[in-house]
Amino acid sequence: MKRQDLLRRHWPFVLILTVYVALAVCYSLSDPLYESTDELRHFRYVRHLITYRSLPEQRIDAPRAQSHHPPLYYALGALASWWVPVEQEVYYTPTENPFWAYRYWEVSDDNKNQYLHGDDERFPFHGVALAVYVVRWLTVLIGAGVVWLTYRAGREILPDRPALAVGGGALVAFNPQFVYLSGAINNDVPAALCGAAVLLVCVRLVRDGPSVRTDVLMGTLFGLALLTKFNLLALLLPIELAYLVAAWRARGRGSAWRAFLRGNLCILALAALISGWWFLRNWRLYGDP
Repeated sequence: MKRQDLLRRHWPFVLILTVYVALAVCYSLSDPLYESTDELRHFRYVRHLITYRSLPEQRIDAPRAQSHHPPLYYALGALASWWVPVEQEVYYTPTENPFWAYRYWEVSDDNKNQYLHGDDERFPFHGVALAVYVVRWLTVLIGAGVVWLTYRAGREILPDRPALAVGGGALVAFNPQFVYLSGAINNDVPAALCGAAVLLVCVRLVRDGPSVRTDVLMGTLFGLALLTKFNLLALLLPIELAYLVAAWRARGRGSAWRAFLRGNLCILALAALISGWWFLRNWRLYGDP
């Protein structure tokens, strides 16, 4: 299908995706550095990978970072921003606002910023500010992937009702909290990408039935999800449900339950191969996977 035909067929979604990217970039530019939840600690993780070329460790006597999180998102952030020259030390602390009042449940316009912000954060960006924005914009692109996968899932669930798929994509794209997080450094948006990808494969599994190709794809995605945020272990529930539904629909065939067992073995093996080292490392360092 030609590009013009694709745009003509999917133009409502293309419009939604374009507006989402514009909004997320605006959020990223209007939100002062490190004022998003735990953004400084997330950024420290990225800078640790770039500077020390090793994973950070949790220590009581060290500055705080999100060291307890799996490294996939932070490795992507490091690959995107390694080229930016940064003078500050990895675990530096910006100048704190002495009048900061952490009463986020109250409506006001006074002292909501935890840190003081100066001209070094203004355009044209350079140094640490540029590095932060590069990783923020990477998160914007990841968020665009979440919106696109949501739309694709809707098209495959109800192919004759494209308006519902457009509505599903819009529901994600224009959720204020999602747009806000998409313009900040965090691993929740990549976690949403993993969830959306697994959901789409689950839809195809139920529709088309199990196959070795689907097993490998599902196992790879599940392993990558565990390297993104460890509580994505919960994705195993919709995965198992999809395999059970697919096996039940093909219950008249002798190979249905064999395919179910094969899929589970493949998923667990690939997930262990891709992410098992992370949990073994944690067990060795902290006595807790």
